[in-house]
Amino acid sequence: MVEEESIPVPEEATEHVQVEPTETPLSELIDMARGELDAGHPKAAIGLLRERLRTDGAENIEAWLTAATAMHRLNLEDHALGAAQHSLRIDDQRHEAWTLVGDVHASKGEHQAAVEAYTTGLECGASEEVANRRWLLLTREGHPELWFEEAMSKLGPEAPLEDRRALAAWLLDLGEGEVSALEHLPDQPPTLPEAPELGSKVMLLLANEAPRLRARAHSLQLQHLEAIGLWKEEVTKDAEDASAWTGMAKALEAAGELEKAAKCHARAKQGNATASSEVLVASEPALTPASMTPEIELQTPAPEFQVPVETEDESVDIGASLLLPVASTDVQAPEVQSNPEVDLAAAALEATTNMAAPMRTTTPEQDAQQGREWFNRGTQLLEDKKYREALSCFDKSLSLLADDEEKVILVLNARGNCYYYMEDYPKCVDAYYQAMMIRPAQVRGQTLYNMGVAYAEMERYGDAIKCFEQGESRGLTQEEVALAKEQIRRCKILRKEKEKQEAKRNSRRR
Repeated sequence: MVEEESIPVPEEATEHVQVEPTETPLSELIDMARGELDAGHPKAAIGLLRERLRTDGAENIEAWLTAATAMHRLNLEDHALGAAQHSLRIDDQRHEAWTLVGDVHASKGEHQAAVEAYTTGLECGASEEVANRRWLLLTREGHPELWFEEAMSKLGPEAPLEDRRALAAWLLDLGEGEVSALEHLPDQPPTLPEAPELGSKVMLLLANEAPRLRARAHSLQLQHLEAIGLWKEEVTKDAEDASAWTGMAKALEAAGELEKAAKCHARAKQGNATASSEVLVASEPALTPASMTPEIELQTPAPEFQVPVETEDESVDIGASLLLPVASTDVQAPEVQSNPEVDLAAAALEATTNMAAPMRTTTPEQDAQQGREWFNRGTQLLEDKKYREALSCFDKSLSLLADDEEKVILVLNARGNCYYYMEDYPKCVDAYYQAMMIRPAQVRGQTLYNMGVAYAEMERYGDAIKCFEQGESRGLTQEEVALAKEQIRRCKILRKEKEKQEAKRNSRRR
C-alpha cells in the first residue's frame, strides 16, 4: 500500500535541478511509467516518476498526467486532483487533464464539478467516451441545457417515458418557436426550417405514447389531418379539458380552419361541457379528407413538370447537373384545377420581384397551358446560357401558374438557378427559400445542395454546411452525397480560415 504522505503534491514553485547525464532521459522514463500503468502497476509508475517530478519533470505535463493517472487508480483522489490541476497550470488546453479532473471529482461524488470538467474537456477536443461519462451525471433539473442537448442523441424509444416526454416537449417548443419566428420576423436570413425535422424526431421518440405531444409533432410536419384527429380523441375523452380544446384550436388554425378554431377557443374559455357536442358536430365536415384537400396535397410528392401530350413538347432534360433545375421534364403533369383555397403559391408569387401579372382574359386552363409553355421556353434558354431571357420566361410562367403549388415550386427553383449563374447569390438563395417554404417537408436534396453552393459563394459557410448536411438524406444519389461531403469539408476549411482572418483584424484594431 502506498502511503499518502509519500505521494508528491504539486507545488507552485519547484526548484529546477540539473540532471546528471547518466540518468535515464525523462521521455523514456515517462514511457516506462505508462507501460507500468498499462500492466496494472500504478504504484510502480509513481515510483519511477517521484523524484523526477521535483527536478526536470516539474514543468513536464506528460509526467504529471501520468502520475495523476496512477494516483487516481490507487484511489488517492486528493493527490490525483492536485497533480491533474498542476498539469492544467502547465497547459489548460489538454483535454486529457480536464477529463482526469472530471474522473477524480466523479469518484469523490462531486458531480457538479465533474460535469464542468468534462464539459471543458469536450470543448478542448475530448472523445465521445467523455461525453458518455458526463451523460451519466447529468440531470434535467441540475443541468437542463446540457441534458436536453445530449438527450437528443442519447435517448431512444426504450428510455423511460418521463425522460422521453420531457425531451419531446423541449423539441416541440423549439420547433413551434421557429414557426412563430418565421411568421413574425420575415426579414430573417432564409435557411431551411428545422420544425418538420424536429416533429419527425418526436414521433420516433414517442412511438404510440403521449398523444397530445404527437399531435403537436404532426402539426410541425404539416400533417394537419393526423394532428386534428388526435386532438379530437382528446376532447372526446374529456370534454371539459380546456387544454385539449386549445390544442384542437391550434391544430385547426394551422390547417386554415379559422372559423372552427375560433369555436374551439371559445369552448376552451367557457369550459361548458354542453357545448362540446355542438362544436364537434359542426367541425366534423371540416375534418374529412374531401374538405381538407389543401392539407392533403401538401403531403403528396410533387410530380415532374411537362406540357400535356396533345401539345408540342418543348421540354429539355436538365437534371444532369446539380446546379441546373431540379425537376425533370419527362412526365406528364395533371391538368391544373382552380383552387381558391390554396394561398401559399400566391404568397410566394407576391414575394417575387419584377413581375407583371397580366390581366386574366382567358380561362384558368388556358393560363396553365401558357404557363407551362413559358416554363419550357425558359428551360431551353437556361440550357443555352441565356439567363436573363430565361428569368423573364420563368417570371411570366410564375404569374400564370400561381394557383398550382407544384408548378410554383419548380419555377422558383428554376429562377434560383438563373440567379446562381448570374452570380446574384442573395436572390438565388431567396428564390430557393421561397420554394422550400411552400412545402418544407418535401424539399429535395438537389435544391438544398444548390442553396448550399450559393451560401458558400456568399462566404456564409455555416449555412452552406447546414444545407449540404440536410441534403444528404433527401434523395441525393451516392455520387451526389460524396460531392456534398466534399463541399462540407471545403466549407469547414474556408470557415476556419475566415475566422482566423477576422481574429487577426480584430487584434490589430485593439
